[in-house]
Amino acid sequence: MNYYIALVLLETENLVSKVKTYDETTLSIKAFSVEQARELAIKYGKSCEANYKNGLGEDITIHFKQLIDVNQYLRDEYQDSVLELYSRHFEDLNSYSNFEKLYSK
Repeated sequence: MNYYIALVLLETENLVSKVKTYDETTLSIKAFSVEQARELAIKYGKSCEANYKNGLGEDITIHFKQLIDVNQYLRDEYQDSVLELYSRHFEDLNSYSNFEKLYSK
């Protein structure tokens, strides 16, 4: 079994104001192959999808946007198949796409 790092992109939209924010999440994945790691990362991204009302009663939706990348990880200390390592949020997808060349529109 090998260890992989995956980048997952989520989109959160306020359906009232139409404001969107984006969340890039880094996962550590234990899998037998890069293909299996991709499948696990996509499954995780889809499991994050949700609809709810915020504190103002506005409808919010979270959507799995894209699996950005999967690469083999060099360490093997992790016990679980998937571990979220890092997440950041931003509002400008165009700037993100200029920064993250692996993102496809």
